[in-house]
Amino acid sequence: MPKPFPHIFTTILRYGCATLDESMAALENSPYIAKCRRTLWELGAPLTGWRCVRVSDHESDDFTCELCGCTRVRYVHVMEHPEFSQMLSTGCICAGIMEEDILGAKEREREVRRRSQRKSNFLKKEWVEASEKRWVLRYKHRKFVIDTDSFRGREYYRLEIDGEGYHWKDNARMTSFLVAQHFAFDIMDGEYA
Repeated sequence: MPKPFPHIFTTILRYGCATLDESMAALENSPYIAKCRRTLWELGAPLTGWRCVRVSDHESDDFTCELCGCTRVRYVHVMEHPEFSQMLSTGCICAGIMEEDILGAKEREREVRRRSQRKSNFLKKEWVEASEKRWVLRYKHRKFVIDTDSFRGREYYRLEIDGEGYHWKDNARMTSFLVAQHFAFDIMDGEYA
């Protein structure tokens, strides 16, 4: 069973709950959930029925949750509702409250954390300089090549993975080695599959 969110242990101690179901029922009346729902009500937003569009890693914990005001959010859950015109960017627990699935929100965040760690490890890999302005990396039975080219006098980076070339990322030329590295990871990890 996935580990419940941290506040559950406080709730168990505070309300003397013996089971997870009792704890969840006690949490339903907790001040934290009440604060989140009060903020939604003040915004004129629905209290339930939200859906997470994406979870993004801000790479530092300096984002502020739009629902509870927590100032130390690193992984931002972007939530949408068909009956509300704007999206809300929240932390994990608030996202779980909005969609009534805190454990599901925790699992989504856990996957983003794992992906961030894989990306960090990939970016630390040492590329071998094969020739001037050409670098090669062999990783997980694949061959990655980053080299430079120019178009109308402007230098840009190209990526090649197992012989397949990429000149563009998000409709723009790759302007640095680091951008090309990030794109190589995104392709390898399936984001651009």
